[in-house]
Amino acid sequence: MLQFFNELNQHKLKVSDIPLKDTYGDYEDHLRILEEVERGYERKLEEYGFYDFPKDYEILEEYFSSFSEVEVYIDGFLSPYEREIFGKIADLIPVFFHLSIDAYNQKHYRFLNPNLLADQSYKIAFPSGEIISQKEHTLKALPKAYGCDLRLEQCSFVLQRVNQWLSEGVSAQKIAVILPQEDFKDLLLATDKMRNLNFAMGFEYEKLKNEIESIAQREGGVGLDFFITEVRKCQIPQSLGASIDEILFAYKKIGGIMEGLSVKEMAFLLLEEIERLRVDDNTGGKVRVVGVLETRGLEIDRAIIVDFDQENVPKIVQSDVFLNSKIRHALGIPTLQDREDLQKHYYLEIFKHTQQVELLYLEGHLAPFAKELGIRETAKNLFTLFPKAQEMPYQEDEMDLRVGSDFRFSASSVKLYKECKRKFYWHYLRKLRAQEEEERTLSVGSALHHFLFLSYSQNPSNAKECFERMVFEEMERSEDEIYKMELGLALRYMQHFFETSDPHILELESEFEFELDGFILTGRVDRIDEIEGGIRVLDYKLGKSERIDSIQSAFYGLYAKSKYPSLPIEVGFYFIQAQRLCLDSKLEKHIEELKEILIEMREEREFGLSPTRSACRKCVYKNLCNR
Repeated sequence: MLQFFNELNQHKLKVSDIPLKDTYGDYEDHLRILEEVERGYERKLEEYGFYDFPKDYEILEEYFSSFSEVEVYIDGFLSPYEREIFGKIADLIPVFFHLSIDAYNQKHYRFLNPNLLADQSYKIAFPSGEIISQKEHTLKALPKAYGCDLRLEQCSFVLQRVNQWLSEGVSAQKIAVILPQEDFKDLLLATDKMRNLNFAMGFEYEKLKNEIESIAQREGGVGLDFFITEVRKCQIPQSLGASIDEILFAYKKIGGIMEGLSVKEMAFLLLEEIERLRVDDNTGGKVRVVGVLETRGLEIDRAIIVDFDQENVPKIVQSDVFLNSKIRHALGIPTLQDREDLQKHYYLEIFKHTQQVELLYLEGHLAPFAKELGIRETAKNLFTLFPKAQEMPYQEDEMDLRVGSDFRFSASSVKLYKECKRKFYWHYLRKLRAQEEEERTLSVGSALHHFLFLSYSQNPSNAKECFERMVFEEMERSEDEIYKMELGLALRYMQHFFETSDPHILELESEFEFELDGFILTGRVDRIDEIEGGIRVLDYKLGKSERIDSIQSAFYGLYAKSKYPSLPIEVGFYFIQAQRLCLDSKLEKHIEELKEILIEMREEREFGLSPTRSACRKCVYKNLCNR
């Protein structure tokens, strides 16, 4: 969230500037909440004498008076806020930008000069855009790419190649190992027995973190003074002393807020701060291990980039996609494509500035960016840390179970069969259940269902007030802010539900089981109402989709027909977010389709794989199916 606020500030925008046209219904509510959060955050910062983003500033003219000019080497995007600052400096003394232009950043600098060419480096006067000097800046040779079966196998290639280059006389300070994902450093640290590598990004303070965690577990201690005293007793590394002092000083300054927290909560906040601090690697060698951003301005002759996979190159942070590209473009904020292009520019600069670059990737996952550049020379990594394991050929399981006469069909089991017959086989016949399926947490949807059941069963004439009271109580109990926000939004949507609903309820949250043509059908129905001499089965839906579930509707319709055979039946779905009731106008057709599927399921013998692999990507059974 703070990153989002910072991005808006960099572009001199407010939340209220975000256009709402062509956005989905909840979007406006989310933005209004964010606007209130930002106002409250800024009020608190001002109250305690802090600032986050420096909106108010002034240029120290005396400082710049001692310089004849300013030269800036830029390797990223310039925000409107940064341009404004450079513009004010340029009013005092000449400012020059040094830029390397390629196809990935060319359009971003059109504001400076629309005639900049790709594969050129420039020195340009700001803000006039006058080109002072220009020279060719092209890619001299393409990197080579090597595929690996395992991520760990990349370490063997890195260590062998580093040793080879060192033996060839290449200076260790001119070699770099570049990590698109920082966690790869743990693998390198475990395998670098000769300690040739120096981890420039540093290490977390694990020992100190353990000591602070132990403070949180102690009994009897309360208050900020106690916490600060105990922290100062910890073995704080000298390089971290000033940072810890600064954090504890800030805690004292907002003591009124901190006193309302437990020692455990204070420890959690401090640990969050320490996660962002690093300690230098003083025990390693001189071959640097760096992140992609640390390569800017780095002078090296040899480089290995690991994890050059489609998932990492380019790698998009979740905060980059909060606003969609259409809105970002309208606001003048870099879009998702712009951010991808910027990362590609960083890699291209590495390739241009380095004599020899080698890429490592997992087999089948080479980043498409490599093909964009024309990298065709790929090879297999021939170095390994461990002997090659014996490959076990995949053997298809024999489908020896059938849907028996005692099988209890539910809407979810039939839908799973339609989605993938093999997945149905694993889940319902072989009963291979994924662990995460058993660890469900309370969702907004299930909470609303529960509160509606209690409201109508306890006090049907005053269900609206009863429901609202339960939701408010749940919001007060919960510590999950997102869950509370979603409950609040759902409560607003439900106002229309109660305005249009004055039911004569026959059943609430009824579990059913009945037999139809030799099939046992089971399920649970949210509500059954009596309406004008007929029966309406009602199901509540919280999701954004307004599509009627034909299989679920057929189950409800068949149950109602078995329970109330002499009355006309209809099935309806109330979509909470859309605030709309939709009746199934094709109920009889859906019932006939369900009967056909049930017969097919009873006769099924092969339980084949899904015809499309897209359904397999997140399936827990994909390894069993050799997908």
